[in-house]
Amino acid sequence: MTVAIVHPRLPLKLLGFFPALVTIQAKTIALDVYGQETETWADVSGWQSIKCAKAPLSASERQAAQFTVTDRAWSVLLAGSYPTITTRHRAVINVEMFDIDAVEVDQVGVLTRLRIRAIGV
Repeated sequence: MTVAIVHPRLPLKLLGFFPALVTIQAKTIALDVYGQETETWADVSGWQSIKCAKAPLSASERQAAQFTVTDRAWSVLLAGSYPTITTRHRAVINVEMFDIDAVEVDQVGVLTRLRIRAIGV
């Protein structure tokens, strides 16, 4: 559980504190006519265009002979309590997709923090 340094309702009162919008999506797996699994993602009802603030959390880079792998993580603060978001969902911010690594709701149920990671395409 996150312990707030400032009053949890303060960010909700500050204009511009949540400059971005996030949409949470859920995965559905279906079988096609050949029996192959097909993965599709759809917006979760009520979780579209949630006000949020995204900040960099960590980044690393590993190099091999033929390629370089980057790993970037962010912290996203959502305006509102969303305790049913899980790591099985994904976040979409400005058409960029992210895996959700962790979800925490503050102690008074006003804000939700996500730890997200860029999805390699």
